[in-house]
Amino acid sequence: MRFTYTSRLSETQYTRRAAQAVRLVCAVFLCAALPAFAQTPHNPGELSAHLYERFTDAGLSPQKQLLAGPSSDGFPFNIVFDTQPDFGTAEQDTLIIQICQEDALPLFDRLCALISRALQVQKRVQIICTALDYPVLPQQKQEPRGSLHAISQLENQNNICALLLIPRSTLSDTTRRTQPLILPGAGGQASPQWLLDMLQFYGTRSYLLLYRQNMISANERLALFLNSSIPAAGIVYDAVNQEQTADMFSHLEQVINTFEIPDNALWDRHYDRVPVQSVNLIIPEHNQVRLFIVIITVSLFVLCGFTFLFGKNIYQNTKDFLRTWYLIPGTIAATALMLKAGQAVSGMILPASTSPFLFIVFKIIFAVLFVTLCFIILLKLHLPVSQVVYGVMMSMTATLNIFIFAAFDISFVYLFAIEYIIAAIAGYARRFVPLVAAEIALVLPFLPYIRDVIAYPNTAFLEKVADASFAGNLLLACILLPMLIMWLKLQIRITVFLQGRNISIKPVIAITVLTMICSAAFAWIYLSSPRFQTLTQQTSRFAAVEQGNPEHYEASITASETFFLELRTVQLSFTASAPIIRCDIHVISDSGTPVYSSDYPIAVDKQRVSFLLPEYPPEPLQITYTANETEDMYVSAVFYLQKDDTTAAMVEKQLFIPGKSQP
Repeated sequence: MRFTYTSRLSETQYTRRAAQAVRLVCAVFLCAALPAFAQTPHNPGELSAHLYERFTDAGLSPQKQLLAGPSSDGFPFNIVFDTQPDFGTAEQDTLIIQICQEDALPLFDRLCALISRALQVQKRVQIICTALDYPVLPQQKQEPRGSLHAISQLENQNNICALLLIPRSTLSDTTRRTQPLILPGAGGQASPQWLLDMLQFYGTRSYLLLYRQNMISANERLALFLNSSIPAAGIVYDAVNQEQTADMFSHLEQVINTFEIPDNALWDRHYDRVPVQSVNLIIPEHNQVRLFIVIITVSLFVLCGFTFLFGKNIYQNTKDFLRTWYLIPGTIAATALMLKAGQAVSGMILPASTSPFLFIVFKIIFAVLFVTLCFIILLKLHLPVSQVVYGVMMSMTATLNIFIFAAFDISFVYLFAIEYIIAAIAGYARRFVPLVAAEIALVLPFLPYIRDVIAYPNTAFLEKVADASFAGNLLLACILLPMLIMWLKLQIRITVFLQGRNISIKPVIAITVLTMICSAAFAWIYLSSPRFQTLTQQTSRFAAVEQGNPEHYEASITASETFFLELRTVQLSFTASAPIIRCDIHVISDSGTPVYSSDYPIAVDKQRVSFLLPEYPPEPLQITYTANETEDMYVSAVFYLQKDDTTAAMVEKQLFIPGKSQP
């Protein structure tokens, strides 16, 4: 009995001790976890403070870069690490590595290791974690405030280059690519060749030509650096791929170790890099100019000297060409008009939510169909059908395209030079199969560019093409014309084949219409994929802004004044019943400038002064400024208050501040 009793007591003690151990472990875990949960940032202001504290706890020495002067300490701020703050001279090369604070938080440990490594290298490296770079409110043009301010604080931009870390999810990208890529351009600019040569460990994302023409999606932060004449490039990575981010930071350490701006560094804006798998084929500017001269010389010589010297019917070919020369400008104008008509029809037929790709495809198919039907009717009216004449027309239009598009960017020379060569050869095609092959060959040079435009869609560019002006449709018609002429040659071949067989024109029209319908159906099936529906870039933090109901949202403006001589100091205080996301404040007077000086930056527009404040101000928000003591002032404030995690409420308030009456 004693043995049995002792055994039960031991089991009870064991159970109690196990329970105590479990409670102790849970308590320790909660004690360790609660501070982390308490410090989880909910907005950019909290995120800046959170990152600054974590960097400090990691033994680093972060510096605050305030976004609106010394009075903006309560706002979000940039965090800067400068490895050689006292070593910077006018000749000192500086490498900037920039990342948004929202993107820095998941990479915190790797960033700390990179900063520690940079501190050990005898080179000047600035690592900047910028705030407020992502848009906060919808329906407002908001530039990346953190990057814009960081650029404005750079002392000497001649010896600086920048690398931006860009998550792939923030770019419009319909591909399923998993490898990191170098973003070589944005904002109508391309990175210089010497900088991209430093980053050869990754391939470039598409052709530089497409970035210079803003034809594909890019990054607004990178555009700010490039348009400020700072050589810069982006590294596009997958934020959820740990192996990929580890590889990226390993390469960044190599760049820091070997970083040096060449003495003969030039910003060659017209070279191109052709991405061929893992190899980047570089085409310098001087080669482009030389090729341009050669193409012009050869094309004009062939076009003017050799065209009518071949064959047996030189006189007849010349006569036919002189009778039909008007078809070139006429077809261009007719195609442009049909493209414009296609825009109007597509706007009535297709839903507004349809992908811009489908609007473009629809207008092209509409234009080609109607131009072809008109051409078939003209054939029945005995329009000259000499194959040589249409070959000459293709060569002339291809040559014309070289001149037209090289005026926009000299890199277009390669594309339209290839088209010219194909058109010159295709002009001798006579039979059906060679004609079809020539039609396909004329499309092939454009496929790599079309592929990248589809893979990295720029919504603004696509909408501009889908709803182009008549001048824009003329340019599109010039691109389509060589392919359209070859298509019309196919119609001639079919018509000639049917002559003498007592077959009406209906089969030709039926074949044409059926081909267009099949093309439209294929485009609809392919471009209706969900990955082509969302073409916009990084969305704003809040999805919608509603007009605030005064019964549910309260906001107020109060003012206090002190007078000294003929001036007065006004202190405005702004409070609200909900967290303030943004506050647009204006001071207006009937005459004269209402604000002489302020503790925040201002923008002056005659009798209206606007305060340039970052988002997420401290509460209460206070602004102090000096003004004329006798001037009447009207203060207007637009509050954007946080309703919930996705919606903001807008509330407007006004305050009248009378001037001091004269004695």
